[in-house]
Amino acid sequence: MKKLAVVTYGWNFPLHYYESIVGQKVPNGWEIDFFCVAHRKPDELKPETFPAEDLTWDGMLSRMDNVLYKEIATVEDLKKLGFNFLIEENTGGELFNFNQWGRKNNFEDYDVVFTSHDDTFIVSD
Repeated sequence: MKKLAVVTYGWNFPLHYYESIVGQKVPNGWEIDFFCVAHRKPDELKPETFPAEDLTWDGMLSRMDNVLYKEIATVEDLKKLGFNFLIEENTGGELFNFNQWGRKNNFEDYDVVFTSHDDTFIVSD
């Protein structure tokens, strides 16, 4: 059995992203552990720039933001989806998230580690 660690960097917490990442097809013979390393909890979000205002491509980016940020995940949502939620001090943004995850998890337990920020729009499985 091969193991994949999915390490997301939680900052915006769009439920669409987290549901999409868990909904990816898993190849036979693989198991996946999901992690969210965050510098704040979802309930600490302040009104930000979501959805984006038009931005270009005839409003495409704004329409994508309307889908991505339609619902914000809670810590409970993340746990129900199977994410191990870690709060870490913001010591350098996402540049250090992998190291913060690695201090509490042995990356050598995994064949592959996939990292991604949570503001990624996923369109397929």
